[in-house]
Amino acid sequence: MSREPLLYFLIVGGLLFVWFGMLQDEPPEASSSQVLIDEQSFIRYLMHRNPRLDLTSARTVASRMPGDQRDELVDQMVREEVLYREALAIGLDTNDYASKRRLITQLDYINQASFYDDIVVSADAVTAYFESQQDRYREPTRVTFTHVFFSTERHENPSAIASETLTSLNRERVPFHLGTSYGDHFLYHRNYVGKTYDEVASHFGSQFADDVFEMSQGDKWLGPVKSEYGQHLVMMGDVIAARVPPLEEVAARVQDDLMLELVEAKRQQYYQNARSRYQIETDLDALSSEVLSQ
Repeated sequence: MSREPLLYFLIVGGLLFVWFGMLQDEPPEASSSQVLIDEQSFIRYLMHRNPRLDLTSARTVASRMPGDQRDELVDQMVREEVLYREALAIGLDTNDYASKRRLITQLDYINQASFYDDIVVSADAVTAYFESQQDRYREPTRVTFTHVFFSTERHENPSAIASETLTSLNRERVPFHLGTSYGDHFLYHRNYVGKTYDEVASHFGSQFADDVFEMSQGDKWLGPVKSEYGQHLVMMGDVIAARVPPLEEVAARVQDDLMLELVEAKRQQYYQNARSRYQIETDLDALSSEVLSQ
């Protein structure tokens, strides 16, 4: 009987040794041109990305994963491994997943500084980029309006009350700035200045925004207009039509956007060139067979 605790200790210790051995990455050779993505490395990658997964649950997730999602993760693994090897090749040698990510980030930072130094953007290039990306710099229509609100929570028939008030407001020619003296308290604002469709819809709902953006500037109260909260009477102020601003107004932004796009192209080209020096292999057939057996 006295030997049993020692036997249990050796068994548990052996299992823990195997467990931690599977979690540790085998140190790759920086000079190796082979990248192998097999079942064990794929499962280990899932466990690194989601520490809540144990070996069994990670294998289950991997075996049930759709093929396109698995391919996407494999591409990420390959990218990380290739860039990690490149970092190792210049002497940055630590072998755990967090350090791998830091090394990749550091390599990317160093490369980007070099890429920026190599890029010269001419005025003609900025102009051509701006002309090809007009929609990107288009400014949306903006409206200014005030409203008088009648809540569905406070009135049985807010539409009828709004209609009566509309007649009164227009008969008395109540101006824009005095509309706040009428109606109920609104959750947000009474006056809206230079707002886009999305901004208006976020406060009133899309149906209200649709109706308001069909209105024109004027000195009369309009409505009632229904929102998610009740009925509104609206007086429109300025309506600024959508436009593409002249290049002079957005030149700095356009140049920054062009630079970012050119740097990203260089980053991708660097990765593709680096990847071409490696032989990429995947061996996940065991995971696919598990799916078929379930």
